[in-house]
Parts: sequence; structure tokens; C-alpha cells
Amino acid sequence: MKLTRRDTYLRKKYGITEATFNKMLLLHFKKCWICNTVPKKSVLNVDHDHKTGQVRGLLCFFCNKYMIGRRRKEHAHLFDKAAEYLRNTLDWRTIK
Repeated sequence: MKLTRRDTYLRKKYGITEATFNKMLLLHFKKCWICNTVPKKSVLNVDHDHKTGQVRGLLCFFCNKYMIGRRRKEHAHLFDKAAEYLRNTLDWRTIK
């Protein structure tokens, strides 16, 4: 069986096959697993833990680079705080 260039890359870099990548793609309807958007020009990035190699999912460039980045565990508490903040129903226009 002759491997494609992409399959060889995915196996070497992330330890997954192109078939696995395609299953991951279809699982979330070709959308980013965080922001739920379809990338306009490029394919989704394989998100993985740089220390353990764990493959977590497929992300758009923005979420992969700016939302998660390499320091995600150091800043995970900030994402929890941001989610709490966004769920807040307080409207300062009603405060006297």
C-alpha cells in the first residue's frame, strides 16, 4: 500500500493516519472543535499536547494558535473565568 504525502506526514508528526484525520473531520462536520466554524482557506489543524503527543481534536488556525497555544494548561483557569464572566446576567445599565 502506497501512502500519500499527507498520510506519511500525519503518521510521523501526530501518530494518526489520514483515515483517522478524515473521521475526526466528519465527526464535527468539518468545523473547528472550539469555535464551530468552517475554515475559509485552509484545513483544520491537528491539536495535540506537545509534551505527551495526545491528539485532542481539530482546530482552526485562530483557536489553535491564540485560544489554546502552547501555554493552555498554565492559563486554563482564565478560560474558566472567561466562561463564568460570559454567563453572567448582570446588566450594569440597571444598577443605580
